[in-house]
Amino acid sequence: MSLYRPAGQAAAAFLLAKRKEVALYADAAMSGDPEGVHDLRVAVKRLREALRLFSKLLPRRLRARALELTEQCNDALGRVRDLDVLLGHLQWLEEHAPAAVEALANLRETWQEQRGLALEDLLALWRRFKDGARLHTRITKLADATTLRTKQLQRLPLESFAYLSIRARARQVAERLTALQEKDDPATLHRLRIAVKRLKYTMEPFLQALPALAEPYAVVAKVQEAAGLTHDYDVLEAAVLEHFRTSGLRRTRAARQALEVLRERRAQLYAATRQEMKTLARPQWHQALMYALD
Repeated sequence: MSLYRPAGQAAAAFLLAKRKEVALYADAAMSGDPEGVHDLRVAVKRLREALRLFSKLLPRRLRARALELTEQCNDALGRVRDLDVLLGHLQWLEEHAPAAVEALANLRETWQEQRGLALEDLLALWRRFKDGARLHTRITKLADATTLRTKQLQRLPLESFAYLSIRARARQVAERLTALQEKDDPATLHRLRIAVKRLKYTMEPFLQALPALAEPYAVVAKVQEAAGLTHDYDVLEAAVLEHFRTSGLRRTRAARQALEVLRERRAQLYAATRQEMKTLARPQWHQALMYALD
């Protein structure tokens, strides 16, 4: 993708590429395979973020129709994937808190049942999408219409569009960095995690055209992964605590061991995340980003 290609044409090409990714992972996801669900959810998220990133370049009505289906698909995939993640982390907890295995059995069964129902909902949605054909058609129509637009913004060089978009997202991350250094707060982490994730997805379309962007992008991806794992354990701890409360097991040895293991794990993850976050606040990272965009 050339730096000097008009942004409108580049946006259309990127949407078509993301459409192909969705089609590539659909069969594995609909089989119920956890990795397939994960891969398709990432592909759908990238498509959604592209629809957001290039929103001003896209015909409004066609974009809204494409985004509607993309959001529905993302939400349905998310309900399955979130339970896969929780079940995976619950297995880790059972391995590190063996006294709690029996006390957590009902929670595991509940999540497995919910996962099955969420997968049924996903399959039903995909059938309504005619095995993805409706989404495929809407993205294709949107991309075709975008290439025909003649507004001034469409002709903006991709290089300039990348600079403006990435700088805006980077500023949002910078504004939220300080708060996490002060305390281990799930809400603060969540806001920062979302900002970092959006910066990551904003950088991705331009990696081919801006090779030097790979270095600062790798840092962002590593930070996003650390923050995501920490957030997962925030969710797990809250769910496990609620399970023990509602089941009358809160004051048992099993609960004490499980919650102590989770507290230690969260403390480690928050410390690691703060350390990773520091790289985004360093002048070297900002300089590498500006060099890539120059």
